[in-house]
Amino acid sequence: MVLLEDLGLYLVGFVIFVSALINRVIKDGETIMIKPRKYDFEHNLGVFLEKGTVILDGDVGMNVGYGLRGGKLIIRGNVDYCYGNCMEKGELTIEGKVKGPGFNYVKGGKGVIRSIDEKGWSGYGVNGIGYQQQGGLIEILCNVPTIVQGIGWEQKDGELRIHGNVSCRHINYGQIGGKTHIKGNVTATGDSVLVGNFKEGGETIIDGDCIETAREGYAKMNILVGFLQKGGLIHVKGNVQGNVAYDGYPNAEIIIEKDVQGNVGDYNTTGPKITIKGNVTGSVGDGVKDFDCTIYGNVHGNVGSYFGNYSSGKRDGRIEVKGSVYGNVGEGMHSGYMGGFANCEHSWPRIYVNGDVTGTAGSGMQFGEIHVKGRIGRIGESFGGKVYNNGLDVTIIPLGNKFINWLKKKIE
Repeated sequence: MVLLEDLGLYLVGFVIFVSALINRVIKDGETIMIKPRKYDFEHNLGVFLEKGTVILDGDVGMNVGYGLRGGKLIIRGNVDYCYGNCMEKGELTIEGKVKGPGFNYVKGGKGVIRSIDEKGWSGYGVNGIGYQQQGGLIEILCNVPTIVQGIGWEQKDGELRIHGNVSCRHINYGQIGGKTHIKGNVTATGDSVLVGNFKEGGETIIDGDCIETAREGYAKMNILVGFLQKGGLIHVKGNVQGNVAYDGYPNAEIIIEKDVQGNVGDYNTTGPKITIKGNVTGSVGDGVKDFDCTIYGNVHGNVGSYFGNYSSGKRDGRIEVKGSVYGNVGEGMHSGYMGGFANCEHSWPRIYVNGDVTGTAGSGMQFGEIHVKGRIGRIGESFGGKVYNNGLDVTIIPLGNKFINWLKKKIE
């Protein structure tokens, strides 16, 4: 091992020279230990390192391990920001605290963060950690606090692995590919949390729960899972205390292994595939344009109110509840939001309920089908469509509604 102590190097350019010199003199399997005085290596240590092991037994500033091409770079102290950017191969491990964003544009290799400074975070960039990752593995062995703001922003490939809890606002914003795996919980503490907003591809896996919290004197912080999600997969293995699939698009998929304590879908949702393996305490498919949704438990709100709202094109959406519904089913289905007419006879959404419906089924519906295997509390008066109970057509279309349908066709 080569030991360099008390260098007194203050010039950025000289530090780059030292980094280049290390590539010249070090051999594979050799180790260089550097014990600097404070700020000896303010910036640029390990730039384009290719082989061997370099250990810095102290703190360092910015651009640590930029463009790393091989070998190992170990920082035993703290790092300010811009660490491991554009690294291609090798390994960068930060054993102290990181104080700002880094591991951005990573193409390969492995980056490790052991601790994040919650107070000394540099104000650079909402992009946080792992911006536009293109390959390699980034491991965060600690919790990710709110101050980080974003992880896996516009991730393209590779894997981002977090072993703790995550509280930052953006998780996989605009993700295109790759995999982000959170082994702890996602918690909304200092700000609301958006999981997979504008995500187009790749995987987001959360082993724990998504938890909404409220600080004293503040409103509750919200969690939105799959907000404006355009594609890719979000898989939550725990519970979600928040809303799911708001404004979701086709090609998006969301799987929740346990309960959702919120709503699933809203009136701008246009075709994602949703699987909830537990119960839902809110509403499902309220005003969605298109949907492919399966709920394995019970729903304690309404299901499919204004389902097919303002649809254009052929949208034969489907909602299946394998348990019971403790609310209304199909109210105003495909009749346009707030009771207007949608003029979309080519679209035929369907709702299936294997258990009971304690509320009203089919009130004000215009198109589509409702199938209920259990008991129905009340069958509503509709303008069209079909309501089936155990295979029997129990649709109620009163004469007044039939006259309105006739008059509407005359006007058209």
